[in-house]
Amino acid sequence: MPQAFVINGSTIARITKGDWLDEPGDAQALDGVTPLARWRRHTWTTEVLDSSEFNSLYSLEGQQVSLDTPPYDNRNATDYQRYYGAILQSVTGNHDGPIFTGVSCEFLVRI
Repeated sequence: MPQAFVINGSTIARITKGDWLDEPGDAQALDGVTPLARWRRHTWTTEVLDSSEFNSLYSLEGQQVSLDTPPYDNRNATDYQRYYGAILQSVTGNHDGPIFTGVSCEFLVRI
């Protein structure tokens, strides 16, 4: 699979970074080790995104989507992995004329 950020089959060419955030699970194991949550938080960020791409992402907010992004277990991989059933939680950015700046998309992805 090529190295491109894709959501529901549509490439978002200007996304520059995909980052995984590990969060502890709900309970701690008896051995003192806290397991990680089954769902991982994943963010896409970019400095500039045109309005049409921002609006297409914003229209998917709150929905389950398929996602092509760097794999969780190899974040520097050259081939991206497809995740199904990811939830697009939020899309934020600053509207500056025909573009949006400081754009961030936050997903919940089941690993």
